[in-house]
Amino acid sequence: IKYVIAHLYMVEGDWRRGAQALEEWFRTAKNPNAGAYYLLAVAYYQLSEFQKALTNAIKAAQLSEKPSENRLQLVLALQLQLQKYNDALPTLGELISVNPSNKTYWIQLSSIYAQLQNYADATAVMQVAYSGGILHDESDYTRLADLLMYISVPYRAATVLTTELKNHHVKGDAKAYEKLANAWIAAREYKKAVEPLEKAAQESKDGELYMRLGQVHVQLSEWPEAAEAFKHAVDKGGLKDPGVAYEMMGISMYNLKKLSEARDWFKRALPYKNHSKTARGYLQLIESKSPRG
Repeated sequence: IKYVIAHLYMVEGDWRRGAQALEEWFRTAKNPNAGAYYLLAVAYYQLSEFQKALTNAIKAAQLSEKPSENRLQLVLALQLQLQKYNDALPTLGELISVNPSNKTYWIQLSSIYAQLQNYADATAVMQVAYSGGILHDESDYTRLADLLMYISVPYRAATVLTTELKNHHVKGDAKAYEKLANAWIAAREYKKAVEPLEKAAQESKDGELYMRLGQVHVQLSEWPEAAEAFKHAVDKGGLKDPGVAYEMMGISMYNLKKLSEARDWFKRALPYKNHSKTARGYLQLIESKSPRG
């Protein structure tokens, strides 16, 4: 009868009196079952007494004959509310065992590892979910790529982005192509970085990405392409440091043996403090090769 009274209070939304009645019932009950502890946990949750709620929710989960997703979800919600992130890890492991196709659990598990600054495990969880075909949203793929970049696995990040761009799961915009190019550059796959960087640079509002494209071509000793990219950067404008563009244009023209054009670009770099020394050195070298200018 006491148990029924407690339940009726809760049905009416009187969680305080319901919890008190249920606590009174517990004092005399023999072998209370998991359902009773779960009901008390819900009452304390509604009262925002989260630690009491968690204690009873854990007891309810432990007494369940088989893992109960609903009861484990309550335990998890309370652990996260109380910022007990280390305790939440095994709870999420149990939830994944109960329902491995639930993407939310995988994302939460990865996020908690990241919260604990364990980025290797955060990445591994996302990788397992990705390999299992559990991830479906663009944000999931880009999150995995970002984590792979963070733990210095850029080649894998690039392959994930390439695959999902091809499958149209990631929108092919400037941001995505820049992210892909950055991954290829970090992996020292400069040839593969060219195409996505060109696409990103074309859509960019300023010339900064053309500067990066030019620098990639320099790494590949592709001087005509480098000169073209740096020229686009100058024409598009909005550069944080125009001097470096002038300097790099000069170097590109010098390597193309276009000394007159190289001279003009180095002269434009002279007023910039960080580039004047290099520009002056090249100008002297050019004058030594063509003393009459």
